[in-house]
Amino acid sequence: MSLAPVGGSSSNHHELTEAEILAQFRKLHDAQAVYARARQLAEQAQHSPKEEKAIEDAFNARIVKPAVDNIAHAYQTGGSVAAAASLHDALKGAPPEIAERIFKAAKPTVDAVSKDLGQVTARNSTDTLPAAADSYLTDLRQRKRDGIAQSYPPNLWAISSQQEYKSVYGDLSAAVELASRGPNPEAAAKQVADGIVGAMPTKPQLHSLLPSPMYPHPN
Repeated sequence: MSLAPVGGSSSNHHELTEAEILAQFRKLHDAQAVYARARQLAEQAQHSPKEEKAIEDAFNARIVKPAVDNIAHAYQTGGSVAAAASLHDALKGAPPEIAERIFKAAKPTVDAVSKDLGQVTARNSTDTLPAAADSYLTDLRQRKRDGIAQSYPPNLWAISSQQEYKSVYGDLSAAVELASRGPNPEAAAKQVADGIVGAMPTKPQLHSLLPSPMYPHPN
């Protein structure tokens, strides 16, 4: 996404600071409104590198960083299922440029989710997974969410059922599709596919693992 000026501006222009711009952005309640205001401010910035950077930084602070933090937190507290759902939710309804920027900024978590998918595929066919997580694991996860102090297994949030695998794959596929509508349409799919393939001891054909409606999962 570019917030570079696209029009003329008045000669009587007060150069805004990041704090002033962020204060304006915080009065707006959705990403599209913030993006539109950012473009307006960029048009008024008179090609000032300092002010253009302030607009970019304020935009990232108001829209991108909170989304990325939420996605990372979801992974830490719910594994790939929660993180993929959070990523999908963050990108839904966002302009393509914003969706691509969030996806790119969330790379550490996206890579972790992709690796989890690859590890499941490497261990065994997803057909051998149970249809749903067993009740013991479900109860244990709920105790963790409730903050009950006890010993928990390190793989508490690992993908453990066909239902969870399909949920992660579906949300990640949808997120890739949304991010791919931006200026770099192939980058998101390649990033995820590389992460999945990298977790596998043998390397399948890349197109079979691209999480996108253009490359549906064979199962």
